Amino acid sequence: MTTKLCLFVLLLTLPNVFFAQSKHLEITVSDTVEVPVKAILYQLTISTELYEAGFYENQEVAPDTRAIEKARTSLIQQKRQELEVLLKANKLQFTPYRTDLYATSPSYREFSNGFLVTLKSKSEFLKFYEKLGSLDYVTGNIVTIEPDTNFDFESKVLAKLTTKAEQQITKLSKAAGVKHGKIVGIVEDGNTANFYGYAESYGASIGFSINYNSFKIYYGKSMKFMYELL
Repeated sequence: MTTKLCLFVLLLTLPNVFFAQSKHLEITVSDTVEVPVKAILYQLTISTELYEAGFYENQEVAPDTRAIEKARTSLIQQKRQELEVLLKANKLQFTPYRTDLYATSPSYREFSNGFLVTLKSKSEFLKFYEKLGSLDYVTGNIVTIEPDTNFDFESKVLAKLTTKAEQQITKLSKAAGVKHGKIVGIVEDGNTANFYGYAESYGASIGFSINYNSFKIYYGKSMKFMYELL
């Protein structure tokens, strides 16, 4: 009897489980599901910083800034064409991209200085990434990895949470020497947004988490389940 009482008191002190005054058992659980990748958005930019630095260093006198600008514009156009040929040869979906829409430089105003490429999978991305090594003056970075919103991630994570809550409440009830009944209420816990959210600038919903190393997306929730206390 003393052992059961101690266990019961211990359960009352746990942060994710408590016995409500209305004779309910409440438990909070968290879990995730992996969501299929819809697309990897990769930004490619033509950069002439190294070229310009070398140009200035090799001049014995102050260079003509107009000549620099003209050479720079010509180089960007040339490298942009090389990059576009590579993208088309690989039959990739891409759109022109401008790193600074309001730049005063003519080379930026007249045409885009890069592309935003859409890749369908990790394998397609890595295959394309290897080919980029043959192009100089091109820099790239992943903008975001988009989830497949046709995948029913909401139902799947709720099913996992329900199973986990039932397993945990059964173990804890047995240890405390009490019995629980059916679920009488479910509410979303406030920790969901804090734990699983990420920058809204990527156009993503709260609840998604991206692992850029593994190219995987997860959707998570934290829910509070309320059971009858018999």
